[in-house]
Amino acid sequence: MVVYIVLTVLAILNVVTGVFCNNAIESARADKDIAIMKQMQKHAKQLKSLRGVFKEIDNDQSNLVSLQELKDALKSKKLASFLESMDISTQDIWTLFMVMDSDGSGDVTLEEFVTGCMQLQAGTNCC
Repeated sequence: MVVYIVLTVLAILNVVTGVFCNNAIESARADKDIAIMKQMQKHAKQLKSLRGVFKEIDNDQSNLVSLQELKDALKSKKLASFLESMDISTQDIWTLFMVMDSDGSGDVTLEEFVTGCMQLQAGTNCC
């Protein structure tokens, strides 16, 4: 009778342990999915912000930003602070512009601006 009781208690403990382990695994999987969703939302917000910043910089509404427009815009603390918050240095404006101007045309398009900022931010976060 004692052996039966011991085996029954061990079986019940094994089932309870299995339930707890299963819940922990499912919880970890859900946490990973939530982290991925948050990262995707953060990325989408950054893209929207960068598009808004581009429109602020583009004074003549040409959908192109010249070096002079970028210099003028960086004189305001708002844009400089925004780029600094993304870990993009605004100390050397010419180098910043040349990095963004991927096709070497002398003007930066919206796509070049967004891609350049995202690459510069990724470059500072990688190390």
